[in-house]
Order: sequence, then C-alpha cells, then structure tokens
Amino acid sequence: MASRWRRASCLCSRSRHRQDARVEASIRFAVRWQAVQLRGQCAFFGIQRSVVVMAFHGFISSRNLSMA
Repeated sequence: MASRWRRASCLCSRSRHRQDARVEASIRFAVRWQAVQLRGQCAFFGIQRSVVVMAFHGFISSRNLSMA
C-alpha cells in the first residue's frame, strides 16, 4: 500500500515538475520577448528623438538664416 502510494506521488510530482518546467520556459520566453521589445522601443524612440532634434535644429537654423 505504501509503495503504491509512493509510486503515485512520484508520478504526480514528475508531471508537476514537467508542468513547472513548461511554465518556467514560457515565463523565460515572455521575459526575453519583453526585453527585446523594450530594447526595440528604446532604439525606435532614440531614433525618433534624434530625428526630431535634427528637424528642430534645422528649423531654428533656417529661421535664423531667414531673420539674418
């Protein structure tokens, strides 16, 4: 009786371990995906900001030239 219960609990813990591993892998994947997304967003916003700054400087310099 005890050996049968032990075997059942071992099987149960094994399946639970497999499920935990799957959950852990999915969490790891989600974290990696989020990091990649954040990096992409930072790069995108950095490019956007530099373009905006360049356009702003160009606008100011053109206004200065037209004023002078």
